[in-house]
Amino acid sequence: MKYTKIRKKIRSSEISISVYLSYKKKRRGLSRLIKHINLWKEKHINLNLDNLDANKKQFVKFNFSSFYDLIKSQNPPLWYQRLLLKALYDIYKSWFVELSKLSKPFYLKIWLMKNDFMSSQIVVGIDEDIGIYPSIFDESPINPKSSINKLLESFPFLENMFIIPLFHLTSLNTEKDTLSKKEIKKLNKINVKTNNEPDGSISFVYPLDTVFLCSL
Repeated sequence: MKYTKIRKKIRSSEISISVYLSYKKKRRGLSRLIKHINLWKEKHINLNLDNLDANKKQFVKFNFSSFYDLIKSQNPPLWYQRLLLKALYDIYKSWFVELSKLSKPFYLKIWLMKNDFMSSQIVVGIDEDIGIYPSIFDESPINPKSSINKLLESFPFLENMFIIPLFHLTSLNTEKDTLSKKEIKKLNKINVKTNNEPDGSISFVYPLDTVFLCSL
């Protein structure tokens, strides 16, 4: 009987140690993530105005190595999304201040991707590049009010921003006779617009993702 009690105490002690080590490992992992995000934010917090003046556009996205960047079909957990998006939001505010000093029009928005969160980014354009971005978006049939309310429940720090949910468009240009029946069937399942090109090819324009355009 004493031997059984001793074994139970040992097992209980082993479980407690295991839980403690697991907790420490998670805390260390979280600390590394936060440090990594902060370093990334510090790297991009100041807008490179010389580069912007030369190229007329600039962007910043989550370009550091990430498990969730490799698995495009899976978004990070919400707590990790909050850390990432808050850093992106801080960069946006810093860029907004710098651009406001230029005394000329500019395009500056957060592109918050719904299905592929790790592709979210800040995009800025000046001069002739201001007008190139509307063509890659289309109105989304989803209910704007309910979708924005749901977004703000997850990211309340965006509540002071003007938010528009749209479709992020992409296109496929191909010869008419090169599409298989399977490819045509797949395209018919999504919201596709077709454009006949002068060279005889056909462009299929379809939504890649739902994007929330966020701006001050």
